[in-house]
Amino acid sequence: MEKGKVEEATPTELPQPHNEINAKKITPIPTEGFDKIVGWQDEQSIIFLYEEDSKAIIASYNLYSGQQKELYSTEDPVTDVILSPNGKMILAITSPYTYRATVHVISIQEPKILYSQDIDSFQLNVEWNRWDESSILITAFDQNWGFKVFLLNWNGRRLEPIDAPQPFLKWQSKSSLLAQDWDRNGQSLEAPIMSLDIRKMTEWKQVTPAAIHFDVFGKILMTITESSTDSDRAIYQFYDGDMKKLSSFTAPQISQYSDWLVPYYDLNDQTNELLTFVPYKSGVIDEYTEGFQLMKYSFDQGKQTIVVDHLDNEPLKCSPDGTKCLYGFQLEKLIDIKTNKITNLVQQ
Repeated sequence: MEKGKVEEATPTELPQPHNEINAKKITPIPTEGFDKIVGWQDEQSIIFLYEEDSKAIIASYNLYSGQQKELYSTEDPVTDVILSPNGKMILAITSPYTYRATVHVISIQEPKILYSQDIDSFQLNVEWNRWDESSILITAFDQNWGFKVFLLNWNGRRLEPIDAPQPFLKWQSKSSLLAQDWDRNGQSLEAPIMSLDIRKMTEWKQVTPAAIHFDVFGKILMTITESSTDSDRAIYQFYDGDMKKLSSFTAPQISQYSDWLVPYYDLNDQTNELLTFVPYKSGVIDEYTEGFQLMKYSFDQGKQTIVVDHLDNEPLKCSPDGTKCLYGFQLEKLIDIKTNKITNLVQQ
């Protein structure tokens, strides 16, 4: 198959015979009312959002058997759905009013609402703690992008504000957070990464030098910095839980005039691999037309592999075993990492 070409999945009747499930033939998702795919529940099933009879419905869907199960429905707009790290719960954000959201924690196995809470906000950002899934960080933005950060323990029915200098926080462990210490009055393109122990609420401590971007996946910390010898190249660096540097690689950078473009990526701490889009050359975003390579990087072996050439830079979420990735602004396509085949998941 030509690299980067999208194939259509063949519609089949539901449910599929067992031999076709074993053959991994995909049953496309019905088009009517489709909104977006949220992510992976497990190796075979995804969570998706659709509309029916003026209701927003969140459902799980087995890509191979076509079996579908409704998890939650509401007449209010659903603005976001976040899967828990173990894939056993979802957090649905509904917006019954312009300046108020409601968060619902919902179990998937036996679909039921475990907890609901109204929060005054214009927009919410959510970070689920993978070491303690009863703990969730919620940043509430107002219409002027002022913010308040809350620590939600839904199991203990507690929503408490915390003193956070920045709105975008990441869990580093069960009890510590990471954030970039951006200078609110400056124009810096990089900022140091700081850590806070929420049990002691002591001062933030610097853990790495300034970076353009960072993310945490399990015990792995990834930073993206500007090369000191070639500002047109970015350096991706990986650290373990003891902040020991594991490996690094460089890639061309695309300027967005006021900052650097961070291409979409997904990092799997089970396979120790990063899947990321990489531009073919450095440049300015408005003038760059060459497309992107989808690259797989093993950060414990330091090995790079090109998966697919000439793709657009769009969101990416990979299955827990790293063999397949949802792709697209609605995550409506599937990339098979072993065969490089791209399949539309929604009936055309």
